[in-house]
Amino acid sequence: MFAIGFLIFGVLFLAGLFVASRLLPPGKWRSLFVLGVLASIFAYPFLHLVRPSYIKFNELCLHPSTPTILKTKAVDFILLDAGYSSDCTKGPAYIAESGYLGFDCRKRVGLNSRNEAVTELYRYTRKSGGDSACGLECFDAERIVTPEANFGYFDHSSRTRGGYLAGDERKVTVDYPHSKEGKEVPFWRWLRFTDTILVDATEGDMAFTTHYFYLPYGPITVLGLASGSAPAEQCPRPADMDPRFVYRAKRPSTAVGK
Repeated sequence: MFAIGFLIFGVLFLAGLFVASRLLPPGKWRSLFVLGVLASIFAYPFLHLVRPSYIKFNELCLHPSTPTILKTKAVDFILLDAGYSSDCTKGPAYIAESGYLGFDCRKRVGLNSRNEAVTELYRYTRKSGGDSACGLECFDAERIVTPEANFGYFDHSSRTRGGYLAGDERKVTVDYPHSKEGKEVPFWRWLRFTDTILVDATEGDMAFTTHYFYLPYGPITVLGLASGSAPAEQCPRPADMDPRFVYRAKRPSTAVGK
């Protein structure tokens, strides 16, 4: 479909160029016009290489930004989330030598009538004298309703937002799920970003990571016939944010974020 779009566009363009050239008097001006238009068309795929915004994009890719911490919260119990969800056996190693009293974890307890996993929230508190290398046998478990570090997928508190860079200024155009439709992005703003935000259900936005991408030919596809999104170059995606840098242990720690 993409090739068909190029073919149709090429035929229409050559026909239009021929008609336009006939409006000029015969001679060098007609030849210069045709050569100038063709040169511009062939140069267009490479013009983004000299744009200041593309140079900035490459700099951002070469020097990835660290997560932006907006606020922190002191807790005794850190929540296991993302890759740790429903695998509470990873909790002891996750908090080892960190100063947390324990951790909260959503443990899988069975399946519902639709064969979907059912989880319940448990708090694991380290027993007195328990060694940091112990597993769950060194923790007391009790069922709770709300985690102390109240974030993550299960609480539907995470969100994303996107926009573009105007120089060094960030312009947010969509903030999902707050605004699903978003504002229109100017065509010439090729350098864009997407933020993944860690949101606490009670404290609000805590931190975010940013992924940059660049649309060298703008947001359009050939005659609307190409499937998917417009061609884009992307910086490496940032690593998942470590919640332990946001939810700090109330007690002194020896290996925060280890």
